[in-house]
Amino acid sequence: DLTVSVLNWFRIPALFAMMSRTAVRATAAAAVAHAAPTRRAFAPELVIFDKDGTLICFKTMWATWAERLCSDLERCTHLDESAMEVFTDALGFCRRTMTVHNKSILCCSPMHHIQSICVEKLAQGAGLSQDEAAGLVQSVWRLPDPKETAKERTDLVALFESLTSVYGMKIAVCTTDDRVVTKDTLRYLGVDRYVSAVLCGDDEYVEPKPSPAQIEYICDQLGADPQRTIMVGDTITDMRMGASAQVGLNVGVRDGAGSVEDLMEHADFILPSMDHFERVVSRVASPRSM
Repeated sequence: DLTVSVLNWFRIPALFAMMSRTAVRATAAAAVAHAAPTRRAFAPELVIFDKDGTLICFKTMWATWAERLCSDLERCTHLDESAMEVFTDALGFCRRTMTVHNKSILCCSPMHHIQSICVEKLAQGAGLSQDEAAGLVQSVWRLPDPKETAKERTDLVALFESLTSVYGMKIAVCTTDDRVVTKDTLRYLGVDRYVSAVLCGDDEYVEPKPSPAQIEYICDQLGADPQRTIMVGDTITDMRMGASAQVGLNVGVRDGAGSVEDLMEHADFILPSMDHFERVVSRVASPRSM
């Protein structure tokens, strides 16, 4: 039942709270009837995935990384509780709940920017000079290890195989993470061979997310049309980037780093998990003829 599927994908209580179930079904059915012909004509040729929170679990990688950074800094600086709180607030990280705020720098900023904020807040909290703080941060700075922290959010090999072999699409990854970690993660997950382009936070030749330049650059490199591209992400930054680039379909994924309210602003679909993504593809694309 496509109507039920759409309702399950969106799951936006605020939108439907004042409507009867009959009215909800009628509204959803009308939306599907209106959108289906356009989306069938859409004929996507490229899918661009965000990495953290979309392909892999955000918390497993970045909450673990942030806690390790805080623990290492505590050992070498003896920061008191209030100074450490200033530091973790700047990261947008709560040590008690091991959660990351959905609009924090850990969600939306390149690693070099996160590192500079760490230096600034350490200097402020510990009464150090910028040079002293920079030296301490550098001494404990470690990139995430995908072997320890990369937990895929769906069967990525099966999904990527289907997208490329069944639907004939190209795949790209667009992330604020560094290139070394990104390439290692894709290799560790066994999907690097499916990915035609990767754009990362330390690629300084392109403006960072949410600039549409990220998608425009990838499309230019792969000879793809943004209007025949699907953007898939878990944060408002991803959705704003897709909207700014005028992609053909903007797909938000719940249970990543972003909230439903954030995703609602620009997403065409909001999925409860990445397990549902191939169902969206089956609605908008046809398998290529063999």
